[in-house]
Amino acid sequence: MLTELENRGLLQWNREANTYDMHPIVRAYAREKLGKTELSKASVILRDHFSSLPPEKPDKATQLTHLKNTIETFRILTYAGQLDQAATLYRSNLSYPLLFAMEAYWEVMEFIEPFFEFPFDGLPKIRSQSMQSYILNDLCMALKGVWKTSEAMAVQTKAIKLSLKNEEWDELLTRLANFWSCLCSINKLASATRIVELARSIADVAAIDWCHAFYNYLAMSHYALIGDFERAMKHRDIFKKYPEPPYFGVYRAGSVELVYCDMLFDQNKLTANILEQAFQMAVDGRNKGCQDSLLVLQARYRLEQGQPYEALEALSRVWQLRVVSREPSPELNAIRALALAKLNRREEAIQILNSHLDYVITWEIAAEVYFELGDRSKAREFATKAYRDSWGEGSPYVRWGVIRRCADILRRLGGREPELPPFDALKSKLIPWEEEIAQAIEKLQQKKHNSE
Repeated sequence: MLTELENRGLLQWNREANTYDMHPIVRAYAREKLGKTELSKASVILRDHFSSLPPEKPDKATQLTHLKNTIETFRILTYAGQLDQAATLYRSNLSYPLLFAMEAYWEVMEFIEPFFEFPFDGLPKIRSQSMQSYILNDLCMALKGVWKTSEAMAVQTKAIKLSLKNEEWDELLTRLANFWSCLCSINKLASATRIVELARSIADVAAIDWCHAFYNYLAMSHYALIGDFERAMKHRDIFKKYPEPPYFGVYRAGSVELVYCDMLFDQNKLTANILEQAFQMAVDGRNKGCQDSLLVLQARYRLEQGQPYEALEALSRVWQLRVVSREPSPELNAIRALALAKLNRREEAIQILNSHLDYVITWEIAAEVYFELGDRSKAREFATKAYRDSWGEGSPYVRWGVIRRCADILRRLGGREPELPPFDALKSKLIPWEEEIAQAIEKLQQKKHNSE
């Protein structure tokens, strides 16, 4: 019987998990045919069944199969329209492993979609505004993880508004930090600076140690990105004076070390020993995203050391980490193309690179690939494009490391850096809710002053 249902496409077998599931259309039809009363009764029976099974360990989960009972319970709750319960279950048992242990961004979006009347439009259909903000924040991270930055920013604007309205200052700090990350990915670094400045005031208002630690981590990351290394190191030193933020969704062990390694790489000061120490901290802290980024950085470091085989080995370790994530990886493939170019595997390098040149993140590496292959015209084209893109809103708010490396390629080609305008403060735009946040902080500060 199972084979016949499977052959007809009515039932689907997950070989890896050894579980059966109805085709989504069949499932939707069956649910529609059930009356509200029957659906409610069925959902209670199924929920109780899965709840009676041995508990799963979300904090140890590294694959979707490790959470199959939790996922089934979550789906039952959403099918029955019990969205508040579903949101609570998602936050407690699914959010952390899906986003941080697996980087399963598409699955996060799939689970979050039932909370909306229309896909990701408006606010989640949940009573708690705090939970609405949480769901929107997770959606922002998932969208950014699949290169949908503009959609992520639109979602996060709503999360920021909710946290501000409820005066949840610690939550507001993390919502703004994710918006900062989106701005940095599109090189709006002057706007990102405004967030860092707001974050300092919010950390003071929150008066929580981990908020101060988190602000200094954010500030270190920002100033390292724009090449203000002295200021970045000051924030690193202050961060280390505080206990690390206790929430994995806020800060993950090894993250400050990753920023430090990036900063050293940009200055040609990185060493294999420092990289290995940072990677071990990320492993000990189960920080998969940080491990991923450090291996990518290790590949680039090995290439600069003239070790293309070791670079390819580091990249293969990245793929092993990405068990669940189905993301295209333009940067990873561009680095692989560079390693192959250094091994004189020209056709393979060009084939891989050409399929990822639509992604801005590959342009700097593309310039290096073409330089290695002797195509001076293409090398100049992509070095110039990457330089201009990384200039962003203008000096000093530029992506310093990319600017330095592109300028070096252009000099080796006998050319000069593009002459681009500096930052124009008159063209600077407010970030979402910036005035309202500043006003709320000022009121709280005044209230605190009056009570002293």
